[in-house]
This record gives sequence, C-alpha cells and structure tokens, in this order.
Amino acid sequence: MRIKPPHPDMPWVPEMPVRRLKPSRVLGVERFSDFDEFRANEVLGLGTSTPLRPREFSLSRAILPLRDGLFVLQRSFARRYEAEIGTDNGVGLVVPLTFHSIANGREVDSSMIAVMRGKAPVKAIEHHPNTYLMLRFNSDMRHRGWADFDTVLSYVRTQDDPMARLRAAIVEMFSLASACNDPRQFEALYRPIQETLLAGLDATLLPAGARTARPGSFDKHRKLIAHLDDVVALFGSKPLYSDDLAAALGVSVRTLQVASTRCTA
Repeated sequence: MRIKPPHPDMPWVPEMPVRRLKPSRVLGVERFSDFDEFRANEVLGLGTSTPLRPREFSLSRAILPLRDGLFVLQRSFARRYEAEIGTDNGVGLVVPLTFHSIANGREVDSSMIAVMRGKAPVKAIEHHPNTYLMLRFNSDMRHRGWADFDTVLSYVRTQDDPMARLRAAIVEMFSLASACNDPRQFEALYRPIQETLLAGLDATLLPAGARTARPGSFDKHRKLIAHLDDVVALFGSKPLYSDDLAAALGVSVRTLQVASTRCTA
C-alpha cells in the first residue's frame, strides 16, 4: 500500500501496516484510540505529547524485545512533542518509514535517520501521523563504524536504494515476529534477518570513505582474508554472520568489511 506523503517534498514510500500486525508470543502490540488512555513507550525515553487534532487521535505500536536490544515500530499521531530522547547506554536510532517533523527548528524527513548516544532535549511538531522504527541497541555499535561519533544526537541523510532495502528488512522482521508463536523458532529465524538489517544500517549510516583502506594496509588485509578462509572452514555448514566472523578474527566488523572489499575487488 502507498500513501500520500505528508509533505510535498517527501518521496512516496511503502507504508508499513502497523495496525495489521497481530500480537504473538514474540511480538507485543498496543493500540490506542483515546488520548486519555495513551501511554508513551520508554524505548528512547519518555516524552510529553499534545495531539494537534484530538478527535482524530490513533496510535499503533509493535514491540519486539530482542537479545541485542529493543525494537519498537510505531504509527504515531499529529502532535507537539517534547522529550529528553536517547539512551543511557548503547546507542539509539529512529529509522523513518514515512516521516516529517520540525525538530529543534530543523526539518526532519523520511530520508534522515536519527542516531543517539546519550540523551538530548527535543522539541518537535509533527503535523501528520508518522511511521518509524525506534531501536535501542545494548551495544554502542562502534565496532560497525556507523555510530562512531561523540555528539549526543546526529541526523544521517540516506540514499534511496539502501533505505528501501533497510525498510524491507524491517517489514520482514516484524511480519515474521507477528506470525511466530514459538520464541525458539523465532530466535533461529531472526538471526539471518538481523544480519540483513545490520547490513542495511551499514549501507545507510557508514560515512563516505569508511570502507576505503588506508595506504599501506593491503598486506595486512590480505593476511586477514587468508585467515578468514580458515575461520570459515571451522564454521563448517553453520550460517556465517559478520559479528561472529569478526569476533573469531579478533577485528571489528568495519575492518573485516574494508578488507573484504579491497581484496575481492
């Protein structure tokens, strides 16, 4: 399904049908049709919301707790919003599906991912309902390179194709969680989807030149890739994931990505 974007400069993007997701033993679902009953979610801190059109109030959210963090997919309402957003530990992100707001006097749209380390004050106005994924990772994710900054709140503008793939991974993850009533089965199915999601975040959040090797590093990377072949052999028929391979090699995921790109080009 496609919806008309709430701002004339926003691209037309697929709408995630949050309201169609059903609760399961894996996925929690909350829906509110009365603002007096509304409860904010604490995934990235509590805030104060004031609906712009109380008679049209509606909110749906799907809550997916995972070993690596907490993911909340939310369809919000037109509102004024004020909060200290972010995390005390790890890193937080807001990935838009359809989004437009004015936050701290800055226009934020569907092409921008918010990345948080620590907490920052935000005052925003959202003239139309927005759909977005809030993620709180337990890790600081510096090993992947896309949260390697010291500012509290940063916005990263993304390209269309990587963003489309990231949104597809989000849709797949929540659809699977909604349909699965066996937590153990979901744990086995989730890992490949998580890898796709992390790869999507790598593609959208890594700064320009992050996968460019430093001068004189070719021999080091060549030896790393040679060792990688030995590590892959040890895994046998088990699925291969970037975090596991990097840990087995004693390097960061970003270093492994740079070496693989340079030595296989």
